[in-house]
Amino acid sequence: MSYFSQFTGGPAKVTQYNSGSGNYAPISTNLSWARLTLVGAGGGGGGAAINANFGKFGGYGSGGGGGGFTQIWVKLNSANYAYAVGAAGNGGTSAGGGNGGGNTTFGNWYAGGGGGGNSSGNVQQGYRANTGR
Repeated sequence: MSYFSQFTGGPAKVTQYNSGSGNYAPISTNLSWARLTLVGAGGGGGGAAINANFGKFGGYGSGGGGGGFTQIWVKLNSANYAYAVGAAGNGGTSAGGGNGGGNTTFGNWYAGGGGGGNSSGNVQQGYRANTGR
């Protein structure tokens, strides 16, 4: 039997979290399956350097890296699962680097957040090591 033949009538419950954290309780602890789609938050862009001679922005900051992505089918056999949606990284100010984005987690599965941009215009890492579990 394939995973998909069990869902001919469509899923019984669809839950989407866009922010925050908490606990998810499946409908059943012995019959529930879930397709987890986890996306880590993007990193904030770096701030531009200010040119001291002219009092103007004299450079540019690099964009923050995109968050990682994980999609997997899992059997939900616990009574509840902790989840947290990663927060977006803040952008840098005047020659300061941006902050990295937060990881998004569900139980033991996760998607890593993107790295923060810097003020020198160097390209940042798109996402941290992301094994999906």
